[in-house]
Amino acid sequence: MKVSINIPGASGPVYVSGTAEIINRKALCRELGLNNVEFCRREALHGFEYALSVLLAKKRKLR
Repeated sequence: MKVSINIPGASGPVYVSGTAEIINRKALCRELGLNNVEFCRREALHGFEYALSVLLAKKRKLR
């Protein structure tokens, strides 16, 4: 089973896993290279999709 996380407006899938393992937020942040604490705070205020899209955009800017 294949699992992917898509966000509207993002170019393609954000995270794709071929093993379909259950992944928690800390592991997802580690896989994507995001700050776990900042992600949890933004998620509490604005929701999962918004927090993920903002932090991924921030990460792209830093490159």
